[in-house]
Amino acid sequence: MPNAKVAYLAGEVAPEKLKADGFAGSDYHYSVFQKNNWFEPSKKLGLTINAWTVNTVPEMEWLLANEVDYITTNEPELLFETIKKTPVAKGWKLKWADEFNGKGLPDSHNWGYDVGGTGWGNNEKQFYTKADTLNANVEKGALNITARKADQEQMKFTSARLVSKNKFDVKYGRVEVRAILPKGRGIWPAIWMLPTDWKYGNWPKSGEIDIMEHVGYAPDTVHGTVHTEAFNHVKGTQVGKALKVNDIYTQYHVYAIEWFADRIDFFIDDQKYLTFKNSGKGMADWPFDQQFHVLLNVAVGGNWGGAKGIDESIFPASMKIDYVRVYQR
Repeated sequence: MPNAKVAYLAGEVAPEKLKADGFAGSDYHYSVFQKNNWFEPSKKLGLTINAWTVNTVPEMEWLLANEVDYITTNEPELLFETIKKTPVAKGWKLKWADEFNGKGLPDSHNWGYDVGGTGWGNNEKQFYTKADTLNANVEKGALNITARKADQEQMKFTSARLVSKNKFDVKYGRVEVRAILPKGRGIWPAIWMLPTDWKYGNWPKSGEIDIMEHVGYAPDTVHGTVHTEAFNHVKGTQVGKALKVNDIYTQYHVYAIEWFADRIDFFIDDQKYLTFKNSGKGMADWPFDQQFHVLLNVAVGGNWGGAKGIDESIFPASMKIDYVRVYQR
């Protein structure tokens, strides 16, 4: 069919081979694309992409974020509703993502590790390991960051703190993470951002953006917070808000910020619950005009997380992350 826009192929054939064989595009089950990073080469080669049988919102959102040409579904009404809500429909373009579709350790092209058991400025009780699948493991389409009861270098717990620093750094955009949180007194999971170059000096002068924090002694509550020289928790002036969400331990939720030159908006799922505005008064209020990177971690105890003690029966305790996506306009 020389005039066909898309030719069906059973199996998996890479974009380069498709192009060489004269095909105009690929028509695969969406799982084939999850296993292979073929979106970018297909677009560069001018190949169209059709993904099928796409019947759930997470797969629809993933394909829409990657701007595939066609989606085949048994749920067209659901797809149309999802299209209306997707960041792409609101003018965002996907710049970087990790969908955690591999197996074993997180992709080293995307993530490094903060390592050690120094307390991390908060009297935390865990030792952060490096590239240890007991603490950071990708399986069945999700990243599991797991805090465990285990002795290491005078600490009673181990965990992981993943960082995108110098692998992907961003200034302005939409950052979203879909996650299920760990449960129990003494656990302190966080999805957050720190400056890459610390342009205005050490913390808190160069800023911190906490997209999501949860402390286990306050069940079903998540926090979004901003720290700067003028507004930080040491002074008790931090700007933030807590939101009650009933099923954070059993269901995925999307924790996101939209960061512009004049403000940072915080979201849980589609609900905007906090806006931090640029006052225009300088870096003490607004140091958010520089590159930041993403951090994912599960802490144990600490000044905040351990304020009401640690229930040692809760371990191992995992934060499960479906994806991290960063968009810009």
